[in-house]
Amino acid sequence: MSSVGIREAAEMLNVSIPTIRNWINSGRLQAKKSLGNHGPEYRIDVDEIRRIKEEQPNKTIVIHQEQADPTLAVPSSWLLGQLAGSIKDIVKDVMKEEIEMMRVTMREEMQKELAIGEDRLAKRDQQLMEVLREIHTIRKQEAEQPVSFWSRLFRKH
Repeated sequence: MSSVGIREAAEMLNVSIPTIRNWINSGRLQAKKSLGNHGPEYRIDVDEIRRIKEEQPNKTIVIHQEQADPTLAVPSSWLLGQLAGSIKDIVKDVMKEEIEMMRVTMREEMQKELAIGEDRLAKRDQQLMEVLREIHTIRKQEAEQPVSFWSRLFRKH
């Protein structure tokens, strides 16, 4: 008995690779796990693929178009594979947009917090400068006043 990998099985059954994986996980498709070149991989017997082909009805979905040929018959498995890929792309794009919006929001919030912190530091620095000016003024006034001998002698240090 020969066996094929997931990619070959998907091509033989005309479905996507994720569909094959889902069928394996759900038990619809029997596969054996074996050690491959890059780690564990599923191998599927060709007889199992034949069984699934016989089991799978040849469904078609009709798409109406405004053309000379009013209908176009498309295999349902192909259409579902295309839709699954499109949905994944849409979800990826939406997630990227959401992540970018979160980044922008977080960046804006951090900038606001930083501005608030800078304002507080500026006010504190201004208050410290006022206190230092007052101390400097008091010392200057003390230095200008004449000090008697006795005051100098008993001054507290």
